[in-house]
Amino acid sequence: MDPTLATSTMLERDEKKLREHHDYILKELDVQHVLLYLEMMRVVTKYESDKIHAIPNPRERTKRLLAILPTKGVLAYQHFRRSLQDRYPHIIEKLDNTGYKKKSIPSKK
Repeated sequence: MDPTLATSTMLERDEKKLREHHDYILKELDVQHVLLYLEMMRVVTKYESDKIHAIPNPRERTKRLLAILPTKGVLAYQHFRRSLQDRYPHIIEKLDNTGYKKKSIPSKK
């Protein structure tokens, strides 16, 4: 991941999607299936991955990942979403069907 993109925070829209579906993701996702990809894409460090893997409870592992993702830069959400493709397309569908309207700018007349 581009280091300059990793230093900023996740887009507000993407963070809202994760928050809105937090409980659903906790129930459905075992992060053991996505951590290697996220580590390879440099979304999480080896240290962070090891710390998450060391958590005995699968739900708590997922909770930990969801807590750190928003701090991992603007591309973190896209990499997380990609990591779900094979085993968790239903989570992607849920995230993608979250509608957030853009704030409209009043037109000048």
